[in-house]
Amino acid sequence: MAAVYRLVNRTKREIYYGTSADPEQRVKEHAAGGTDALEGWDFENDDVVWRVEVSDTTDDKATSIAHALEASGPPDDLPGYTVIQTGGK
Repeated sequence: MAAVYRLVNRTKREIYYGTSADPEQRVKEHAAGGTDALEGWDFENDDVVWRVEVSDTTDDKATSIAHALEASGPPDDLPGYTVIQTGGK
């Protein structure tokens, strides 16, 4: 099973959606520099928060949801933010 999570960099005003069976571990990997899409983020100095958007779904469904969230633009609670578009599946 997979989850869709949202990372928000309040300093850069950017949003990233990802999928993982273990979002907490994946966020740690992002913070350690494990994602090309977030290479400009400084997890030590930027104000970065995250949360799970959808949990306990299939990998394919999680990917579809994450890409739909990317395509829909910034959510109402984050107007003016940029959503990072990923290639994914």
